[in-house]
Amino acid sequence: MRIAQVYDIPFALNRASADFLISSPLMDEEYEHDVINFKRSVEERAEELKE
Repeated sequence: MRIAQVYDIPFALNRASADFLISSPLMDEEYEHDVINFKRSVEERAEELKE
């Protein structure tokens, strides 16, 4: 599960989720996602807490 999440690979943990993934019209489309810099995000939240 960790590898799938890190590399943005869809996966299903049960039959209903698998059916949803396979039949989803979104599986045929390109998907652009934001790459989040988690280190920077944590640092920004820490700075906000200091204020």
